[in-house]
Amino acid sequence: MNGKLLKCKIDVNKIDPERLFKGEKGNWLNLSIWINEESDKFGNDCSIQQDVKKGEDKIYIGSGKWYKPKESEGTAPVPEFLNNKEGVWQGEKDVEKKIKAGEYGTLDADPDF
Repeated sequence: MNGKLLKCKIDVNKIDPERLFKGEKGNWLNLSIWINEESDKFGNDCSIQQDVKKGEDKIYIGSGKWYKPKESEGTAPVPEFLNNKEGVWQGEKDVEKKIKAGEYGTLDADPDF
């Protein structure tokens, strides 16, 4: 999946409860989400409105921003034994040799683990 994620917040106190409606599987609220071409002065990329009838005042209830992962949330480095063009396990024997040769450092056992 190559979609984008909007992280949004709404002020539930601004929801007009008269516009909630009961459906077969719960209570519902119709919303409109406007995606901005540019971020506003607060850095918001969208605004969220509760749907109203034509001619009625808009009810702004929230806003959102495109999710941008922090650099520390990036992908983890690929272990050497998986680092090949197929991206598959390279075999237990190869790993055992490298462990014995000290290529992966030492493992300190935790006796309470």
